[in-house]
Amino acid sequence: MVARLGGDEFVILLSETSSLAAFETITRIKNQLITKMKENNWPVTFSIGLASFIFPPNSAEFAIKKADELMYKAKRKGKDRIYQEVIKG
Repeated sequence: MVARLGGDEFVILLSETSSLAAFETITRIKNQLITKMKENNWPVTFSIGLASFIFPPNSAEFAIKKADELMYKAKRKGKDRIYQEVIKG
């Protein structure tokens, strides 16, 4: 499931997906997006926060908040990267 949160923020829900499979999937999507940006000479990068949950989170708001925090970590680490965390509790 894909949803747009704001002007340039999107959420992708990969239910029942391992953290490794989620990382591989998001990496593939990011690479396809980068290819399209380069084809059009658009100077766009993608900073991605990837929150993987061992157990379902208590709310969608919590899951989005965690992913948003991770996205900002990706931006602080130099942008145009994926920052993943596996949340156990």
